Amino acid sequence: MLKRGQVTVFIIIGIVILFLFAGLLFVVKSVTKDKVEAEQEAMVEAYEFNSIQMFIDHCLQRTSNEGMRFVSFRGGYYQVPEPAEDQIFVKIPYYFDVGQKRFPTKEIIAHQIELYVEDKMKSCLNDFVVFKNQGFSFVEEEMKATVQLGTSIVFELDYPLQAEKGESIKQFQKFSYTLPVNFEHIYNIIDQTVFEQERNANFVPLGHLSVASQENDFTFEVSYLDNDVVVYSYVFDQFPIDREEYVFVFANRYDWSELVATEELDYAQDIEDQRCLVGDICSYNLNIYNEPFRFEDYTELFDISANGQIEFIPQQKDVGTHNILVSVSDSSGNEQFVSFALEIDSLAETPEIKTIENQIAVVGQGFTYQIELESALEEVVYSDDTELFDIDETGLITFTPTAEQIGFYIIEITAQKGELTDTGWLYLTIEGVQNEE
Repeated sequence: MLKRGQVTVFIIIGIVILFLFAGLLFVVKSVTKDKVEAEQEAMVEAYEFNSIQMFIDHCLQRTSNEGMRFVSFRGGYYQVPEPAEDQIFVKIPYYFDVGQKRFPTKEIIAHQIELYVEDKMKSCLNDFVVFKNQGFSFVEEEMKATVQLGTSIVFELDYPLQAEKGESIKQFQKFSYTLPVNFEHIYNIIDQTVFEQERNANFVPLGHLSVASQENDFTFEVSYLDNDVVVYSYVFDQFPIDREEYVFVFANRYDWSELVATEELDYAQDIEDQRCLVGDICSYNLNIYNEPFRFEDYTELFDISANGQIEFIPQQKDVGTHNILVSVSDSSGNEQFVSFALEIDSLAETPEIKTIENQIAVVGQGFTYQIELESALEEVVYSDDTELFDIDETGLITFTPTAEQIGFYIIEITAQKGELTDTGWLYLTIEGVQNEE
């Protein structure tokens, strides 16, 4: 039988062991908790800095695509040199000016795109306001863009940037984007036209264009303006940029002052500009006097009949103003060209998404945002490109973020009415719940 003193000793030892175990358990749990919190903080930090990389990549892609379209509509120039054809909203350079060749090299075109990217990137980045509102600060140096025009178009941006939040700092510098447009092929097609123009400096090379367009799978429009100016538009459906066909435009100025003013054909009909609506029958008779002429068009919109009758139903993709060129010939081989402007309008109004402000959502809390249009329209369908949520038929976004979704998201929102669409961008940051101390 144990004495009372011995029992007391065992009890004391047991209490000591219990406290030691409890202390050890507390230390282990504290260390484990600290480790988990540190890992979570590191994960959040990685998400946040990766979001900056993703944001700059996104802006480079947007600006590069916009720049490619902008420059191509201006003959390969961001800053169009003189002489040029000055239209209301666009300036188009002369590739030939009364026989003098002014065709830019690929290096010149690439440099013009670089200037556009460098100039417009700042606007897209918007001084990193979306991140500064989250506590980031930035130190940046001058950016330098490089564009390589080959079988694809490579955009590279050298942009030394330091991002800082709390005690964390990260350096950025190199960004790149590849656009799957075969500019080498496009440039060669235009170069062949330039070569043909050099051979016949004062003639519009319609025969060459007809053959080249069939062999190289593109369409073209030729617009005759005042002062002996002709505008050429090459359309490449196979190389879309942001879901829109790629178009390259330039102009030539000729000297037709000494050409004989008399017409070879006795074609007396006055040609007038036309306007048609999408979905309605568009018709125009170029031979109201029923003369024995033969007619041929140079457009993909329709096929004129041999006796001069135009009839077709315009589609939504045809909306815009088209300069139509038609050849009129007789049995002796005499030929005359006539042209007119064909404006195709749509009765439907294009949806236009209002500017979407930067948004913040918190884990575990319901997030709601309503996409709005500049003008209220019916039968508009909304869509998104994210798995975070499904925007509903009214443009309403509702969801509750989870901890696994913490990060920064760039979400494309599309509003569509028939074949008419508009796109907006939602910059969404999902944050964790802030601990209250």
